[in-house]
Amino acid sequence: MGPSNGAIYNPENTKFQAFGSKSWVVQKYIENPLLIINRKFDIRAWVLVASWNPLQIYLYKDCYIRFSASDYDPKNVKNLFMHLTNNSISKHCSEKQTSYFAENMWSLDQFKTYLSSQFQKEELWESKLLPQMKDIIKLSMLSAWSKVDWRENSIGLYGYDVLIDSDLKMWLLEINLCPTMEHSTKVTKHLVPKMMEDLCKVIIDGKELPEEGIKKSTGDYDLIYEGVRVREALKNKTDFCIEGRRITK
Repeated sequence: MGPSNGAIYNPENTKFQAFGSKSWVVQKYIENPLLIINRKFDIRAWVLVASWNPLQIYLYKDCYIRFSASDYDPKNVKNLFMHLTNNSISKHCSEKQTSYFAENMWSLDQFKTYLSSQFQKEELWESKLLPQMKDIIKLSMLSAWSKVDWRENSIGLYGYDVLIDSDLKMWLLEINLCPTMEHSTKVTKHLVPKMMEDLCKVIIDGKELPEEGIKKSTGDYDLIYEGVRVREALKNKTDFCIEGRRITK
C-alpha cells in the first residue's frame, strides 16, 4: 500500500495514518507468490488505449520481468528489498547481485524459457498466463471507462504490474499512469525504443485510411479489445430518474 515506490503495512505492529487529502488504495498482500530461485518477481506490461470511444485496448507483446533484490522471507516484512520489485527500490540494495538476476530484470523470452524448464509444459505463457493478463486488463479498463473524459484523439499509455502466485494465478498489483521510459537496464534499453516506435504505428499510421486489402502494421501491439461507439449524451447520465404519476380520467 502506498505510492509508486512501494510500502508494506503490517497491522500487527504499525499504526498507519494517511495525511492530507490523498486517496489510498489498500489491497491484501499475496502470501504465496511464485518464486524464481527464492526471488519474488512481478511483470510489467505496457497497455495502450488508442481510443476511448470506441474503446480500443492494445497490449504490447513484450513484457519484462522485475525481480526483488534479496531472497524472499515472508516473516521479514521490514526488508523492502525482498518484497518489492520496483527498480526505484532495488537499485539501492547493497547486496552483490548474481549474473542469473543481472540488473534484477529478465526479458519475456528468458521467462518463457524458465517456465518451460520448470513446469515441463510448452507454451505455458500463451496457454495459461497471457489469457489471465488480458482479462485483467480488459476488466480493469472497462470498470473505469465510463468515468474517463472521452476526448477525441485522446490516448493513454499505462504500465500494468501483475504478480503470479504459486498456483499460477495472476493478480493485478497496480496500474501506473506514467510508466517509466528509462533505459536503466539492458532489457529496457532494447525494449523501450521499439515499443515507442510501435506505439507510433498504432496512433499515427493506424489513423490513415488503409489501401484496399492492405492491413496497417501495429508492430508488436496486439488489439485485445475493441468496443462500440457510444453516443456522448449517454455518458454519465447521473440526472436520469423515473417518475410515476396516477392516471386520471
